Amino acid sequence: MRWIALVLAVIGASCFAGIPDYKFDKKEIGSHINLSANSVAKLSLPLSILESANIVGVDGLVVVLKDRSAFSIDTLSSKDIGYPESDMRLWPKFMLGEEPVGDYPPNYVEDVKKSRQVLVESNKPYKTGQFKTENGKCFLLMGKEKTSIYITDNSNKEIITLITTTGMTEEKIQEYILQGVL
Repeated sequence: MRWIALVLAVIGASCFAGIPDYKFDKKEIGSHINLSANSVAKLSLPLSILESANIVGVDGLVVVLKDRSAFSIDTLSSKDIGYPESDMRLWPKFMLGEEPVGDYPPNYVEDVKKSRQVLVESNKPYKTGQFKTENGKCFLLMGKEKTSIYITDNSNKEIITLITTTGMTEEKIQEYILQGVL
């Protein structure tokens, strides 16, 4: 009987472990450019990646690198998702698998589930994680071809930043983007 309780405890702990910490080594990025996409995201990008890159501003910023990999920087607001009273700092947690618990309208819960399903189908993630930034947190949904990176600010519940990469390895994402988020 004891072993059944132990197995159930282990299963329960693994199911509700939450979002794991994402760890990587902080390195000096050298010569860089600072971007402020909004009041939440202040990014430092190494100048080396901008050689022969194309930068386009269309409802956000899109950077296409020399090797044809790319990333976009967008602002998501509570108004954008149709729930102006919602706390956007929770949105990334919901996208990474946490369930909305509390007094959320049924439509909101349903929209969270649909959005998460679309994101997972699109990214096909092999890794998720979170780490602290200077002013908030960064959440990742890492896929081999597409990755979604959410940046939050502890003092701003109305907007978050979404960085979407395509065609970038985890190493390049760490070197080009995550080093400049910290």
